This record gives sequence, C-alpha cells and structure tokens, in this order.
Amino acid sequence: MSGESRSGERGADDVTAVRRAKIEALRGAGVDPYPDSFERTTTASALAADYAALEPGSETDDLVSVAGRVVAKRDQGKVLFLVLRDGGSEIQIFCRANVLGADLFAVASDLDLGDWAGVTGVVLKTRRGELSVAPVEVTLLSKSIRALPEKYHGLTDTETRYRQRYVDL
Repeated sequence: MSGESRSGERGADDVTAVRRAKIEALRGAGVDPYPDSFERTTTASALAADYAALEPGSETDDLVSVAGRVVAKRDQGKVLFLVLRDGGSEIQIFCRANVLGADLFAVASDLDLGDWAGVTGVVLKTRRGELSVAPVEVTLLSKSIRALPEKYHGLTDTETRYRQRYVDL
C-alpha cells in the first residue's frame, strides 16, 4: 500500500517537473508565463444569456474576450476544443489551425489542464448546438504548476465527508 502512495506522489512530481520545464521554455522563448493584464469584455454566463437564441451552425460578427481556467481539452488534429471555466460557468473554445495560424495554434495546443487563458474571438454555435468562441487570439494568463485534483478520487471517507462538510467542498 505504501508503494502505491509513493508512485502516486512520484507521478505528481513528474507532472510538476514537466510543467516547470514548460515555464522555463516559455521564459527562454521570451514569453511571460504570468502576464500583468488581460482585457476581458464578457463572461461565460453573459455569453450564454446573450446568445441563447443563436441557431446551431451559425456564427456572429461580435468580437468578445473571455478568460478562465482550462478544465477540458480535446485535440483533433487541426481542430482543438478547450473548455474555460470562469466563476462557475463554462464556455467552449473552438480553435482552428487555419484561423489561428501555426504560432497561436501551438500556444493553444500547449495549454495544460488548470492553466488560465484568455481568448479573443467571434461567438458561434457549433452544428451540435454548443455555444463557442472561435478565437483569433489566444493568451496564456497563468501557467499552472500542479495538476487539477481528480474529480472522482477525492475524499472517500464518508464519516469525514458528513462530519466535516467544509473538507468535502
């Protein structure tokens, strides 16, 4: 049993080491992994309210800037889907290599789960009806060193969960 916890700790240390190496690579390339500011124009919940009536498969000309934490990432070759969470609402980011260009698509592809990112782009609804932002600019706002906690492997002791509710939350 102690071997399992050691390997789990070692796995977390490996992730931390890889992310620290990414930070050093960014600094070596002249990119600040913790920039000073980003001008956000709207939030994910405001976008959901404003564009609820948008038809699936349609795109607007409205340029918006949103920022949030990367909580999901799906790479499908020349298309990349990110999910940003800000406050409690989520918005999908629909990155296309032909729109972003090679450099910005590489920035979007290098984002890890837990990183904070800001995107500027147009609002659209995918063919499946998911409200998204198609970015023309992607900015790393804060590089995460530690991985996000796993959703299903958190607190398992039910006694602690009921008696110390704040620990569960």
